[in-house]
Amino acid sequence: MAKKQNLLEKLQSSFENKNELLLSVKEKQQHERLLFVLEQKMFNIGITDADMHLAIKDKYGNDYTVSYVQTCKDVTIIERFIAHDVNPEADPHKTWVRYMVEQMCKKAYNIALKKGESYNMTMAANTIGKHHLTDKEDVVKPPFDDIIPFVPEITGDVSVLGIKPIGKQEVKELRTKLLTKYGANELLEIEDLKVIDDEAEK
Repeated sequence: MAKKQNLLEKLQSSFENKNELLLSVKEKQQHERLLFVLEQKMFNIGITDADMHLAIKDKYGNDYTVSYVQTCKDVTIIERFIAHDVNPEADPHKTWVRYMVEQMCKKAYNIALKKGESYNMTMAANTIGKHHLTDKEDVVKPPFDDIIPFVPEITGDVSVLGIKPIGKQEVKELRTKLLTKYGANELLEIEDLKVIDDEAEK
């Protein structure tokens, strides 16, 4: 079963092929409103949700049935839409805020430039620079393709684990200590031990 497209995906596809966009009457109304919100955001990126709501009322009339809450939702959809276009991999809210700040700083820079206010020009340019971390060195990713992974070799040498090999003399000393401690008459030799296979016994 195909996944149902949400309105944001339909909005994105509408820019690619408007003729293939199939919407209900309610969706067409919202689609038109979203395009209007997008247009308002492009021309006045710092517009508040309240002013956006008034702008929608002015465009469609006071009889247009859209609540303030719905306007806020429409604004969120458009902000996510713009953020996804700017950087699809990043967090949409942070991407939108960075984009908004950068655009507003550019506008502030141009206003200061026309007025000849060098201090405000510097402040706007400095804010943009901070958002793009121009005061820091670029993070260079390590050359992962050039890294040769370590391939462990199978070995019977226990010294690689930090264990010292036990010699015959150490074994004799251990036997003597055990005899003294536990009072055993003799210790079984390794050859005297027999491994019992449970499966074979059954």
